[in-house]
Amino acid sequence: IHPRFADAPGPEEGEQDTRPKIPVCKVIDKNSYRQVKMARVKPKKTASISTKEVEVNWNIAVHDLEHRLKKMREFLNDGRRVEVVFGKKRKGWMQRKGVTDGEARGLLEMIRDQAATVEGSKEWKEMEGQEGGELRIFFEARGNKQKGEAKVK
Repeated sequence: IHPRFADAPGPEEGEQDTRPKIPVCKVIDKNSYRQVKMARVKPKKTASISTKEVEVNWNIAVHDLEHRLKKMREFLNDGRRVEVVFGKKRKGWMQRKGVTDGEARGLLEMIRDQAATVEGSKEWKEMEGQEGGELRIFFEARGNKQKGEAKVK
């Protein structure tokens, strides 16, 4: 009973106590309090691996290809997954030119070779699509989380 109401007359025999019951303090166990408090805290989100997409067409110019390969290596060095997307040129004379099977295989090998220069890189998912048409290749480099640090073989 709160000290303020301690002087109030108590109940008569057989009557119920009508004095307000206000708690003065609450005795708790520290360990159980911490466990309850920690259970309420939301778990931290795990860092997801970001995926970057590099678009390439089958009739890409040499300089453009070098630039995209450089960006692909940078993304892999940063620890990101890279999805290389091949597609046909939608309009213009390059569309009519087409690409031979040998040129398509050579371009794929060049991209795989450049990805292999990054330490720990590998294809993490099966290639989707067909050579000379719509195609996707998936690369990742595990353990390369340090930005700015060159990790080239």
